[in-house]
Amino acid sequence: MRKEENISKAKQSDYRVLIVDDDLDFAASLKLILENEDYQPLLAHSEEEALESVEENAVDLALLDIRLGQDDGIDLLLKLKEIHPDILCVMVTGFGSIETAIQALRNGAYDYLRKPVNPGELLATLRRGFEKIRLIKDRQARELRAKRIETDDRKPPPSN
Repeated sequence: MRKEENISKAKQSDYRVLIVDDDLDFAASLKLILENEDYQPLLAHSEEEALESVEENAVDLALLDIRLGQDDGIDLLLKLKEIHPDILCVMVTGFGSIETAIQALRNGAYDYLRKPVNPGELLATLRRGFEKIRLIKDRQARELRAKRIETDDRKPPPSN
C-alpha cells in the first residue's frame, strides 16, 4: 500500500456515516462496505432513530433512503439540517424519479444515488463529500485564526 493510501485510510476512520434505511439487509450491506473502507458507519432504520443518532453522535454525512416506511427521507433531510446544518446528506432510493432527485437537491441534499447502489459510485461520492467537509473545516479554521489575529491587533499594548 502506498503512503498516500495509508494517510487517506487514517483520515477515513475519523468520518462517521449515518445510514438510514428501513431495508435491514440493504443497510447492513452498506455498513459492511463502509467498514471495509475504514469509515465509522452508524445504522438507523427510522426517522426517530436517525434524529437520535445525529443528536448523540458527531455525524459528518448521512445516507438517507427517500422512503422510510411511514417516514419521508426528504422531510428527514430537512430535520437533520436543522440539528446539524453542516451535515452532508446523500439520498438513496430505488423508487425515485428525476423530480424526486431535484426536490432533494433543492432541499439541501449533497447528492443522489439510485438503488442498487454501485459500491464504486458510493465510495466516490463519499470521498467527494468528505473532501468538501475537509475544505469547509479548513476555511473555518483559517477564518477563526484571522479573527483572533485581528482581535489581538486591536488590543492596546501592555502598559508598564
